[in-house]
Amino acid sequence: MTTTRFCEYCLRVLPLTEFRRRRAGGTARMRECRACHNQSERDRRARKQAGQSRKQVGTYLTRLNDDLTNKQIRLLCSAMISHFGGLQGFIGAWSDYYQYAVKQRGLGAYRCLESVIRLMQYCEENRRDTSEMTDEELTCSIREDIRGLIQQCPELAVTAAREIGWRVEPVERQGRGKSLFRTVRTIR
Repeated sequence: MTTTRFCEYCLRVLPLTEFRRRRAGGTARMRECRACHNQSERDRRARKQAGQSRKQVGTYLTRLNDDLTNKQIRLLCSAMISHFGGLQGFIGAWSDYYQYAVKQRGLGAYRCLESVIRLMQYCEENRRDTSEMTDEELTCSIREDIRGLIQQCPELAVTAAREIGWRVEPVERQGRGKSLFRTVRTIR
């Protein structure tokens, strides 16, 4: 019995122990080595995940194009962003879906563009007319928007503080176990 075998994928001669058995307890071995098998499994799982991600984006886009109230659109957008691990993940998934849909030449690309138009309509309908606001109302509105943005993405505030030269220090809250940040203004 030979102690080596030729891997048909990486074209290397490897010890027989580097090849998986066909059946538990059997002596027959697979034609690909463990490393090639593991890589092909990783690739297969990545393709499957991408397909599931595209399917989920398609579902969200279909729902977005339905007649929804403004509150439902906000909730759906929050759900999409949360599902894909944040805004960057959502944008990446949407972009992947769009590129895939364009290659397929199906209705998916149209659905993407239709959803962008629907979101633009939503933003236009809900835009506050700042020309009719007093300075105090405008300041209060900006403050609320910034507070909401920081609550959704605290690392944004930390990055902004560092970019303007402030030192950011983590602070432990007593009894709660959560770490907050304290900014210390550094004058240059």
